[in-house]
Amino acid sequence: MTETRDRWSSELGLIAGAIGSAVGLGNLWLFPMLVAQNGGAAFLIPYFFFTITLVWTGLVIEFNTGQIAQQGPAGAYKELGMPFGKIVGLIPGLRPLVVFAFYSSIAGWTIRYIAAPVSNGFWESPGQFFGSVNSGANSAIFAVVATLIIGTIVYFGVKKGIEPATKVMLGLLFALIILLAARGVLLDGSLEGLRYYLIPDFDKLTPTVVLNAMAQAFFTASLAGAPLVVYGSYLSDKADTVTAAITTTFGNATIAILAGFAIFPAALAVGIEPATTGPGLMFISIPQIAQQIPGSSIVVSGFFLAAALAAISTGISIMEVPVDTLRYHTGLSRKKITPLLVGFIVLLAVPTAMSSELFNLLTTVVLYSGPLAALLAPIGLFWAYDGKKTLERINEGPGINLGGWFIYWGKYVYPAGILFAYLWDIFG
Repeated sequence: MTETRDRWSSELGLIAGAIGSAVGLGNLWLFPMLVAQNGGAAFLIPYFFFTITLVWTGLVIEFNTGQIAQQGPAGAYKELGMPFGKIVGLIPGLRPLVVFAFYSSIAGWTIRYIAAPVSNGFWESPGQFFGSVNSGANSAIFAVVATLIIGTIVYFGVKKGIEPATKVMLGLLFALIILLAARGVLLDGSLEGLRYYLIPDFDKLTPTVVLNAMAQAFFTASLAGAPLVVYGSYLSDKADTVTAAITTTFGNATIAILAGFAIFPAALAVGIEPATTGPGLMFISIPQIAQQIPGSSIVVSGFFLAAALAAISTGISIMEVPVDTLRYHTGLSRKKITPLLVGFIVLLAVPTAMSSELFNLLTTVVLYSGPLAALLAPIGLFWAYDGKKTLERINEGPGINLGGWFIYWGKYVYPAGILFAYLWDIFG
């Protein structure tokens, strides 16, 4: 017998789940790293452009793909009438397994760092300590720990697992990030970091920077034709998806910007060069920054608690996609599929955690494949299904109504904007 489809208890549950999906380590870890590697404030120009023009659009589209079809990606594209939709749905439906293979490593690092202030060598040599955490058996062990924590929450489903967990995580996360950002800005010598973060050098605004900014905006919003399709499928027919999309977009961007304020002003104040620090920027910078603050151990543990909560909230949405996909194709229950899936993910996560080359490769593949996978939802809704019927369904919610222009925006402008960024980088 087919398992009854889960439901959010309210639209607040969707918003909490969607923001929880969006504001994970893509904002706390990857966003500052990409800002540093792509010209500082110059990166923010295309990032905000894509957030304002495309990200909220993509959220509306993906929420409604799931809501209208009442399926995750495994069944949504077939239900919307897309040719070979059941096969096509396997692409976004199973892609998160690749995401989780590297994401579990970062989530594991943040969990390890909660207790790092009491470890030998942490304060004396943050770089060397990070090297011991992000490689070998230590990295693999904590990747497994992160996978088990996330799998346990997913095992209990939407109302008993995902929804309450993300609501609690988000409240703590916002409070801790605001505290750390305020402290970073107020440190002596932070002005140079503020200039780096807020005043752009337009010579650094290249096609590659634009593509990286779009990829980052889509990655942090979980736009890849999958997680938000699943979350949308847990909505009732009359839910207000437009307000949920706008709220999620604002919450996502706010956390990203606050993360930058927490890291860049303080990092440059203590002599850290962000552009050359790489994946360890957050992990190496925070201890050195915290040494300038009274109660440094509490500050570090608090920050990495926030980072771990963010990692778990995003990991939930990542794992939920293959769980939903396998439920659709096998008819098995969530509680039968989740333990099997967790075991399979561990087999992928362990070698990835122990190999920096494999970790970097998968990070690159996931980052640049996301916007391409996100093209499936507008094709399903506006081409295979019907633009006018899609707009009618969107406007059935009690909140903001969209005009006829949204049909053309979703059908032509949104996919064209995605493709333009790739083509400009290739031929520009």
